[in-house]
Amino acid sequence: MNPSAWISRRFSRSLRSDRFSRFTTMVSIGSVALGCIALILAMSVLRGYENAIEDAALRFTSHIEVRSRFGTQFTNAPEVRRRLASVPGVASTDELLVREGLGRTRHGLDGVLLQGLTASRASEQILPLLIAGTLPTHDARQPRVVVGADLARKLALLVGDTLVVFTTDNMQATQPTPRIIAARVSGIVRSGMQQYDETSVFLMIDDLRAALHLPADAASAIGVRCSDVQQVDNVAEAIGRTLSERTIALTFRQRHYAMYSWIEMQKKPIPIVLGLISIVAIFTVIASLLIAVVEKTRSVAILMSLGMRASHIAQIFVLHGLRIGVYGCVLGCAIAAVALWVQSAYHVITLNGAIYYVSVLPVAITAEPFILVTTTSLTLCLLAALVPTIVALRVSPVRVLRFE
Repeated sequence: MNPSAWISRRFSRSLRSDRFSRFTTMVSIGSVALGCIALILAMSVLRGYENAIEDAALRFTSHIEVRSRFGTQFTNAPEVRRRLASVPGVASTDELLVREGLGRTRHGLDGVLLQGLTASRASEQILPLLIAGTLPTHDARQPRVVVGADLARKLALLVGDTLVVFTTDNMQATQPTPRIIAARVSGIVRSGMQQYDETSVFLMIDDLRAALHLPADAASAIGVRCSDVQQVDNVAEAIGRTLSERTIALTFRQRHYAMYSWIEMQKKPIPIVLGLISIVAIFTVIASLLIAVVEKTRSVAILMSLGMRASHIAQIFVLHGLRIGVYGCVLGCAIAAVALWVQSAYHVITLNGAIYYVSVLPVAITAEPFILVTTTSLTLCLLAALVPTIVALRVSPVRVLRFE
């Protein structure tokens, strides 16, 4: 065994017998653990927010939406889809039909957003979110709809109930024709994002066209799915060059710009503020090691008088500081992992969806925060051990032994 490591371990054991030294060591370990917990939780929550918003947004929308620049609807949707299919990076396209309206039941009235679904979009995007009932099916007599969970709660809707929606055939028309749609609820969905769960009403796009008396090729927008979501901005630029200037291609990040801006704003100050906890922990480690140096001054002087080199003396206190960092990191990572798992499994912390976009605090359990925080903490602990080491190396064996 390395003599420095053996002596460092003996120093740690002997310091435990002293109450004050043991207390300072425990405080140092707790400070390092607290810093690790704060940073890991902050990074995991921010990553969870980003993932939750992106997943929910892509469940209800496409990577790119191609719309008319002037707000009018497409009357040649199949032709636009054919042109979009030739753009590199486009995996598939879909017709979108959206109308705002008022939903009414005997229990109340609330604003809703009617969204027409194709069969492929219903099975790929809406089916995984169902918490009750089944997907909507085509019904010429009475349309079948799927509603968001919060909307169902506010209007006291259950599967099989009737929802009456008041809307118009064309929102941009000078004199729009009012339309009344009486639909039967076939299912309820929950995405986790309140802005969707409290307004969304899904039905088959052919049923919506028929209820609004629109032609079979009418669409509010064309949804585009990219083969690589990381290239969505480049595909949007290519679409803009392919289609006329009367259209505009919006990515999902542009449509949810406020949410992504809020996340980016939180990413900058939170790690800096919470990083101050780690800085305080480093000063605590320095203080603990200085106390160890004071407690072991006579032992250091004896080792120097016996011929131990300065590098070995330095290793003793560096290893002691590194041991404090390892214990603190292990404890902090363990507590953070348990906290993240509890929140992910049981949703202990809930949020106001109207303010925070999601109703449950989202967390992302990944290895990246643990590796990054642990590496940084151990490096700082190693650097913190240099100050007490310099003090220990300046010990004069003659003066110390004469004083003793």
